[in-house]
Amino acid sequence: MKMQNLRDGNCYACKQMKQHFESIEQVNNLREVQALRRLNPHPNIPTLHKVGEDTHYGGGGNYVLYVPVV
Repeated sequence: MKMQNLRDGNCYACKQMKQHFESIEQVNNLREVQALRRLNPHPNIPTLHKVGEDTHYGGGGNYVLYVPVV
């Protein structure tokens, strides 16, 4: 899903996690998130901008990965 940040105007590709998590630490421990952070300066792998909680749909436990769209 493509989203635009209202504060800075940048566009991000957004991946909503299917699982519900109790805390942000559980999301940060996922292999996908750790791999994106470790491979951050690689030119062929998208940079992880932010991991955030989605409060608009379904309340707590829904987390979203934001990757800048070029």
